[in-house]
Amino acid sequence: MIRQLAEQRAFYPAFCTQRLDGKSAAYRLPAVALPGLIKDVKAWDKLPTTMAVDDQIANVDRHLNNLIRLGSKSFAVIDNGILAASPAEGVHHWTADRLNALELFRNRLCEHVFNHDPPNKTVSATLGEAQNCASAVDSVVDELEFWWSQLLSGEDYEKFKTFILERTSQIEVILRRRYNRLL
Repeated sequence: MIRQLAEQRAFYPAFCTQRLDGKSAAYRLPAVALPGLIKDVKAWDKLPTTMAVDDQIANVDRHLNNLIRLGSKSFAVIDNGILAASPAEGVHHWTADRLNALELFRNRLCEHVFNHDPPNKTVSATLGEAQNCASAVDSVVDELEFWWSQLLSGEDYEKFKTFILERTSQIEVILRRRYNRLL
C-alpha cells in the first residue's frame, strides 16, 4: 500500500517517531501514587513551556497519560491529536467554522496539575515561555505551510494557518486572560 501511494504522489504525509525510553506517567498508576506524580510534574522544568505551547496550538487533550516519564521530574509530551475542539461536547476534531484564535480552549494539564490555579511562579514562567512562541513558529513556518497544504483543503488550509499564526501572535494575551493577569 505504501508503494502504491508513493507511485501516485510526488509527496505524501509520513509519520516519524523517536524511541522514548520511558512509560506513560499515569497509565495504570495506582490512585495512591497520583499525588507523587503531580508533585514531579509540578517540579518539571519544561512544564511552563508545555503549558504555553498547548495553549498556543489549542491542544485540549494534554493529560497525565500524554506524558512519558523519562526520569525523576523529567517527561516528554506525546499526542497532539485533539486541537481546537471540545471533546466534552463530543467534538474531537476541529472544523474551520469553530476556529477562534482568541478562545480559551481547555488546558487539561493545568486542570490536572493545578486544579485550574497554578502558582504565580508557574504563571510567570509560562508567560515568559510564551514570548518564544512566535520565533519558534517563524523558524518552521515554511515546513508547517508545506504540510498544511498537503493535508488540508484550500479553505481549511487558509483558516487553520490563520488560526495558528494569529493565536501565536496573541498567545501572551490568551494566557493573561486564562490566568487573570493584567493585559
